[in-house]
Amino acid sequence: MVTTLEANTLLFYVMVFTCAANILLLFLEKDGHARRWFEKINLFLKSRILGSRFFEKIVYDMASDLIPKYKSISVEKGSEGLLEYISEIVYKSTLFSIISLAIFSTLAFIFNNLTIIFFGILSFTSILYPYIDYLLLKGEKDRGIYNELVFFAFTEYICQEGGRNIDYALNHVINGRLFKWIRTEAKIVLTDLLIHSKNLYNSLRERASNTKAKAYRRFLDGYAGIYATGGNLLTYMSHQIEVLKNDLKFRIGQFLEKAQMISEINIILTVIMPIVVIVSSNAQSGKIMQVLVLSSLVIYTVAMSFLIEDSRPKTGLGNIRAKPKVSEIILALITFVAAYIMLKNLWLPATIALITFSTLYGYRGRRRLKEVKELEEPLPIFVRDIADYRATGKSVYQAILLSLKEKEYNERFKKEVMIVANRLSLNSTDLKTSTGVWLFDYVFDCLDLMQKSGGGSTSTLIELANMIEDIILEKEKVKRETALASYLTYLAPILFALVSASMLALLETVSVGTNSGVSIFPISTFQVERGWLYMIIVTNTFSNTYITGLLREGSYENIYLASVTLVIALVCILQMDNMVNLLKTTLSSSR
Repeated sequence: MVTTLEANTLLFYVMVFTCAANILLLFLEKDGHARRWFEKINLFLKSRILGSRFFEKIVYDMASDLIPKYKSISVEKGSEGLLEYISEIVYKSTLFSIISLAIFSTLAFIFNNLTIIFFGILSFTSILYPYIDYLLLKGEKDRGIYNELVFFAFTEYICQEGGRNIDYALNHVINGRLFKWIRTEAKIVLTDLLIHSKNLYNSLRERASNTKAKAYRRFLDGYAGIYATGGNLLTYMSHQIEVLKNDLKFRIGQFLEKAQMISEINIILTVIMPIVVIVSSNAQSGKIMQVLVLSSLVIYTVAMSFLIEDSRPKTGLGNIRAKPKVSEIILALITFVAAYIMLKNLWLPATIALITFSTLYGYRGRRRLKEVKELEEPLPIFVRDIADYRATGKSVYQAILLSLKEKEYNERFKKEVMIVANRLSLNSTDLKTSTGVWLFDYVFDCLDLMQKSGGGSTSTLIELANMIEDIILEKEKVKRETALASYLTYLAPILFALVSASMLALLETVSVGTNSGVSIFPISTFQVERGWLYMIIVTNTFSNTYITGLLREGSYENIYLASVTLVIALVCILQMDNMVNLLKTTLSSSR
């Protein structure tokens, strides 16, 4: 019986299995007969698993506990919807547990270690995912309301200018698709108004008392109080917009402080990691330490991703991102397998595969980010042009047509605005767009609301242009303040290689001195598994580039830069022996 496997070989088998699984999933997705067969098997397993009394009781017990929790955060999952949702989670987690148990049992047999089965048994705890999902949604809701509130406040300002109260703005939000969390809140308030026959004051005050988001609670309480006393709601909304804009700038400032901290951590890791890898190579459990170092680097990258996504303020829901294609992932895996078969090591095929994926997906991601920039940058100028034409008595529709005819914008922007103009020329009254660029879609949503509500004076349009311009400038500020982190990303693989080469040269020189009778340190031999050291350099380089892209762009789409930094890392690795020999010569001549 085989009791041990080399780490490289085991990881190779894992990658082959992943590649085969992705190809199978792609086949099932594209082939109609295979998909129908898979769906029949899936339905059969689902009915057998969830039909058992044990799992049925789990589903209903979890639902009875979670329904009040989901309602408390206004998540749109009714009792039946939640039952179906929990049933699906229980079914998938059960399948996952069975497959995990089979895999870990196989590994326990291969390695002759029964304790590995324990990890397969632990996988059954994934059945509790709905509770984790609730906690994640609770945090996401509070952040989402903060991100959306300033834009909703301006939407309400437009309605208020047209003589409409907040219930009109809430109706507009429900009928649109720009807001997620404000939309759920709007449904609660309007349900109280239309079904429970409450007045606007009581409905707003009750909702304010049940929400945990402080800014939103103050916003509702203030509006309800001024509405009840007959105060000037337009002045109140103008003040709230300024307060919320300042709050957005403050949160961006906090994010920049965290971004600087993360950049410093990345540099510290780049210096410390080579020392940890080289020292751990000579530990008694060297291979375990190497795997732990690599795993900790991966975990750090994932943790930083969540931290950045959690702390970075968004414009509303944020832009729709270009997601990696299955074909891009499969091609990268096939490249890895082919390179591994030819080269018989791990780090170089992994580097080639990452460069392949970063180039293919990163090219599409860069195009998407360029498109976002082309649609966002002209927005303030465009809105001010609309305001100028409105000041001469033109309608919103006429102002759009005249702006296209007489003003200069980039081609991508003109193309999207022309779609709206063509629709209006066919007697449509809908100005809304669906480009997936949130600020662009929001501006046209505001123009649509101005046309329908009667609001939208010249001063309001100017204020909208100023607000959009401030937000774009804040985004540029983030890029400007994190520029140093971007430059250091290119230097990180060079720094990592230099520290590694210095350590290797010093230790090899010390080892030679010890063997020749000149004992400087009590070290007789010092061997480093170069493959794992190079693998850590590649992983660290990719991690640095990925995290920096998230800091600067707020998106993982600009991963194209990883192909550049990985090439730099590859050159440094290939020159590692020359650097070590040069440093050894320098150390020997200085003794």
